Amino acid sequence: PDVVAGEIKVAGEKPVTDGFEIEIGKVEVKAGATEAVVPVSINKNPGIQAITLGLDYDSSDIQLKSFDPTDKFAVTEEGEDFGSLEASPDTGYLIWNRIDGLETDMTGEWINLTFTITDAKPGDVYPIKGIDAEASKQDSSLAKIIPTVVAGEIKVIDDEPIADDFEIVIGKVEVEAGATEAVVPVSINKNPG
Repeated sequence: PDVVAGEIKVAGEKPVTDGFEIEIGKVEVKAGATEAVVPVSINKNPGIQAITLGLDYDSSDIQLKSFDPTDKFAVTEEGEDFGSLEASPDTGYLIWNRIDGLETDMTGEWINLTFTITDAKPGDVYPIKGIDAEASKQDSSLAKIIPTVVAGEIKVIDDEPIADDFEIVIGKVEVEAGATEAVVPVSINKNPG
């Protein structure tokens, strides 16, 4: 008998969509800051109905205070609600649902996450990772899509960087009486970058 090659597909498999990503921003705050706002963006949106996203961060250093959708993802041009955002700062999970009939493939800044910072010291870095990310495609199948999640961070910088003898020197010149021009040299010493 002839043998014909077949295929087995696992039902309920969650496909990863090429290029679709959720990007958690990287921000800098000055030493002593008590809050940081971290933007979260959607890139290469394949046309989604809903997104679920969990956040993973060290809650002993930073605490999630609030989730706020950007205007673009909160209301339509006509001022109507674009979608709903259910979020819990206690659990770090959010669920966003788009209202039926509205645009599904928008990209750009999606949500702002506001974190409180316990003790922001220069050089501290607080990583923020996305976990359990899943989206539903807006079509008759409502197929599940797993986006790539790009991690972000809050980085604490010095309030005023130390110059380490950095200086700008304006030179001295002598000109003869009646001169109408003079070239004054300016130099930079010990440039810190």
